Amino acid sequence: SVAKINHRWRTCLILRELEEEIKALNVGRQHREQLKRLMNKKEKLGDLFSMLRLVLVRRKNKRSFPDNVDAFLHENEIEEILGKLLVAMERLDADIAPMLVEDGRHFNATWGYLSRAGLNDKSHLQRQIEKYADIYTSRVSNFLRYTPFMYFRSPSQSLAHDRMIPGPSVEDSTDLDDAAEYENSMEEM
Repeated sequence: SVAKINHRWRTCLILRELEEEIKALNVGRQHREQLKRLMNKKEKLGDLFSMLRLVLVRRKNKRSFPDNVDAFLHENEIEEILGKLLVAMERLDADIAPMLVEDGRHFNATWGYLSRAGLNDKSHLQRQIEKYADIYTSRVSNFLRYTPFMYFRSPSQSLAHDRMIPGPSVEDSTDLDDAAEYENSMEEM
């Protein structure tokens, strides 16, 4: 906006409910951590399930899996494992569903948290706050310890692809060197 560019005006939203939500988030912290653990466990089981399904599809289409990963399991063993994984994921779903419904109920029985929509998403209100308010706080008095000349900067936002991808690091280079040395010695044999 012109006011922001020419006059360096900033907008601040005073959201009194923020204090109560922060308290509620602290109260619900263990619940949310348990919920995240269960969700992560389900995601890992789902990844394994998908990989084994892919092995079956490739076998049925007479295509091999890279590096013969699928060579050590028979088709009936894979189907048995898939069945067990499916049962485990359904049990996790049965545990997760009521926990998702319960999440944030101690803050507001109908809507849950103001700033959250589900476990990992922001609410529509939170997205609007981030879009239109440069900063937000629960009280004007929170600014008393700052001078009128204070310039508030928003923290840098991370993007989905900014997450650390597991892989070898500089510290692991000796492990990589050892692995390369081992491969070279095997080739010489």
